Parts: sequence; structure tokens; C-alpha cells
Amino acid sequence: MSSEAAPLPSSMPSASAPRGLMSISKAKLIGLVLIFDLFVMWAIGLFAMLYLSKGVVLESLSAGITVLTLPVLTVYLLRRLWAYTIPSLGAFPQQTRRLIFAFTGAFVVVMGI
Repeated sequence: MSSEAAPLPSSMPSASAPRGLMSISKAKLIGLVLIFDLFVMWAIGLFAMLYLSKGVVLESLSAGITVLTLPVLTVYLLRRLWAYTIPSLGAFPQQTRRLIFAFTGAFVVVMGI
């Protein structure tokens, strides 16, 4: 019997190990969240427009323009409010306030109120 202990396996991944989900870059994550936000807002706007117009896709040109521009302006305001940062993405109460402020501001600008 030898008194030497066997070496412990390293907990650090080797350089040749495949990269997993934990190694996604921050820029890619923020980009994915931004694109997801845009598509969700466009889908909700299109659904609301179809629901309210009883199936007629474009009842008026202004409704279509509103559905397209409101999400873009909302995402722009969210970026200006620093909502698309890693610490901000994890702070639900702050994100909720920022989203309400940005969506209301974009709605006011687009509707000309």
C-alpha cells in the first residue's frame, strides 16, 4: 500500500472542453432579450389589431404604423434607461418601472398626446 493519495480531478474545464450555455457572451444575451422584446410587442400589437378589427388586417394605415413604431420606440427608450444591462435584467421591480415608463412615453409620442 502506498501512502500517496490519488490526485483529485480538476474542477476547471480544459481548454478543449465544449462551451456550454454558461459561457454565452453578455452582448449576445442582451441582444437576444432585445430582439425577443421587439417580437413579443409586435405580436401583441398585431393580435390586438386583428382582434379589435374583427379580422381585417389593416383597417387603417395609422394602426399598422402604430403597431410597427411603438415597440421600436419602446425598446429605444428602454436602452436609454439602461434596462438592457445584465444587472438590470435581474432586477424585476426596476425593470417593471422602466417598462411602464418607456411604453407610456412611446405611446404618448406615437399617439401625439
